[in-house]
Amino acid sequence: MAKWTFSDAPVGMDQGPNNSTAEHFKSQDIFSALVRESIQNSLDVQLDKDKPVVVQYAFGSIDEVLGADIREIEEHVKAISADYPESSNYQRMAQFLNEHEDNEITYLRVSDYNTRGMDYEKDSKKCGFYSFVQSIGNSSKDSAGAGGSYGFGKAAYYEFSNSHSVLVSSRTPDGSTTFQGSAMLCTHKIGDKKYHWSGFFDDGNGEPIQNELHIPEKFRRHEPGSDIYLLHVNNAQEEMKNYEENIVRSVLLNFWLAIFRNKLEVLFDWQDDGQAEVRISCDTLDELMQKFFPNLSDYSDPFLGYCNPRPYYEAVKTAEPFDKNSETEQKCVCFKNDQLKHVGKVMFYLMRNEDTKDRYVRMRQRYMVIDAPSIRGQRGLSGVLVCEEGIANDTLRKAEPPAHDAWDIKRVEGFKNQPETDEGKAYKAIKALERYVRECIRDYFASNSAREVEIAELDNFLYATESFDAKNGNTRSTNGTISEGTTQDENGALTTKANGPAMVNKNPIPETLGTVTIITDDPKGEEPGGSTAPLVPPNTPTTPRPTPPQPGTNPIFPPVEPVIPGGDGPHIPQRKFMPVSFKILAKFEEDGLVYTAKIKTKEDIENAVIIISTQGEEGEEIIDLAWSQVGKIFQSSIRGVSLRSGVTNEVKFRFEDNIKHCISLVAYVTE
Repeated sequence: MAKWTFSDAPVGMDQGPNNSTAEHFKSQDIFSALVRESIQNSLDVQLDKDKPVVVQYAFGSIDEVLGADIREIEEHVKAISADYPESSNYQRMAQFLNEHEDNEITYLRVSDYNTRGMDYEKDSKKCGFYSFVQSIGNSSKDSAGAGGSYGFGKAAYYEFSNSHSVLVSSRTPDGSTTFQGSAMLCTHKIGDKKYHWSGFFDDGNGEPIQNELHIPEKFRRHEPGSDIYLLHVNNAQEEMKNYEENIVRSVLLNFWLAIFRNKLEVLFDWQDDGQAEVRISCDTLDELMQKFFPNLSDYSDPFLGYCNPRPYYEAVKTAEPFDKNSETEQKCVCFKNDQLKHVGKVMFYLMRNEDTKDRYVRMRQRYMVIDAPSIRGQRGLSGVLVCEEGIANDTLRKAEPPAHDAWDIKRVEGFKNQPETDEGKAYKAIKALERYVRECIRDYFASNSAREVEIAELDNFLYATESFDAKNGNTRSTNGTISEGTTQDENGALTTKANGPAMVNKNPIPETLGTVTIITDDPKGEEPGGSTAPLVPPNTPTTPRPTPPQPGTNPIFPPVEPVIPGGDGPHIPQRKFMPVSFKILAKFEEDGLVYTAKIKTKEDIENAVIIISTQGEEGEEIIDLAWSQVGKIFQSSIRGVSLRSGVTNEVKFRFEDNIKHCISLVAYVTE
């Protein structure tokens, strides 16, 4: 009969109670970490490419006879809690085990079907079973587009268990079976004996059980695939509802495209009786999306991240091929490039979604959401970028952390001059994809809809952009001279005063005209919020923005809408665009090219956010700021700026590229 075996701790450093491997997943809640890791592992070993991979989450229990040997792991956990009273994690685990010591061992089973299972060969470090059960930091995945690559992802399974232990049973298409349990604890003592931090549940020799007749019948696989039992999981009725909602929500968040394209089905079984209470498939996806994410707007804050998949799902579902010559409105389009340089085949979906923050999600071939960067601008866009196939699918893994939740160019930046390496290729791929997204957005908005109109008395409140003398670095103003007297406000913004005596004109003042380029209602050229866009008169009425729905109250899963804590109740922040007039000066100073934005406003604005964008021959280009003398910079925005009415506010800033640009800006506050 199988039993738990921990070897004597070897001479050397001990492993403490803080699990460094699990730290890779601290950016995700426990449900997202488990869902992302388990499903991507299954997608990586798909058997029949013409059928979807099926992943099942089932809750059950192990009877007392079979559980007696498995329960030995509890002694080790309790010993650790006694050795490390300061470890809140092990104290919690030990408390759960004490409270349930008279009950059957409960588990969450994660199973997959239409997969190849995990092969095993003794002394081979390339087989799947060894990588998953018997090692840390080792990955056997070498297929193009595989989801994982570090071998740390298994920590997500152990963290879900109150004994940090799992049982794994797998079967390959040729009928080979393998079974073994594994625990990831820390170095500990029972009595006077010191034990290693990891242990195995097997015949006692450290090798998995491969004779099917020796595998307990409950854990035998009868078709290709794997069963992973996460032991000692709380299955109280209230917890079950919590699990269901959070697991389903995490699946929809991270794998909606794989489900939409019929590459994946996910089942949820409460009693492990083969009756799925929830089935997420291409047939049920639309209904579940509307149930869990009824709002089409994504108000995700850059710091909270991507929280609502619905608008991106709708972008893919309703997209039509982009046609730059279309005579009708194309609200939702798809751009396709079969051979993008440094990338391969890529598709970019783009949808006009006016009442949302501009953002696009990024995926590789397995159709798991990697991340969701902001699109810098205020157009109201939701996008989806998919690397369908090609070199980027493999090399981009080098730019991802172990949690595979970002394409972090800093991880590969040191290899940008080594294009022959995978890291160098990943760097080029990220740069190529960023350019491609900018080009698609530019093409989407490119049209002949921009026209010039004359607006009476426009010169009363609009400034012209300053011309720049490249030879001597001087600026020439067309709107008067700057006062020598300046005052320093508390927020650091400079204000100027009118200079010279007041002039009184007794003759009637003629109507003055100004010219400004505005956007018409043409579908391809229209930009939402035109009444509050840059270079619009301050007295133009601001169109009210719709109030987003209240956030969910689930304390574990991040809310769909960001919540600002404090006050009498939750408050949904909304962006209110502030009509301001401005002009831009540029001058070379000691540390580079410095821009000065001279801003006038009809009313005092506290805690404003100023978005800076540049305009070039090929359309808008977003460039990160390197410095601002007021507020705090975040990418292309300056936050926490106070603007005073009745004066000219100066905001100085510098771009990272230190190159002259034509500038536009928009200001808003968060209410």
